Amino acid sequence: MEYTKRFRIGMYGGKFLPFHKGHDYCVRVAARECETVYVLLFWGGPEEETIRRQHPDSWLSIEERTHQLHRICDANRHLARIAPALVDISALRLPDDSEDWDADHDPTAGSRSIVTAIPLWDRGHSGR
Repeated sequence: MEYTKRFRIGMYGGKFLPFHKGHDYCVRVAARECETVYVLLFWGGPEEETIRRQHPDSWLSIEERTHQLHRICDANRHLARIAPALVDISALRLPDDSEDWDADHDPTAGSRSIVTAIPLWDRGHSGR
């Protein structure tokens, strides 16, 4: 008997500095419960610079974190369609350095897009 997913879409996100077993567990649970899971890696912003200065020996670049993101998504793709995405939060910064998560984002206004979606099923994976 095939298990019916409780939700069509789920999302899970974080800075993932680094990914650890708890993050993997959350992705796995979301994949079991959802048909499609978006795993969002938030990067950029002054918090990352602070973390990099405080922990230079354990710092992971965005490239290393993206590699980890793909590895965890690939390991769980047999459970659901999983779409990793990078979210540059520096684009959400106001002049006073606060974050404006409620701001409307208009990519035609000359700013760069804050979300770069990298769906695995477009990279030749079946998604299940």
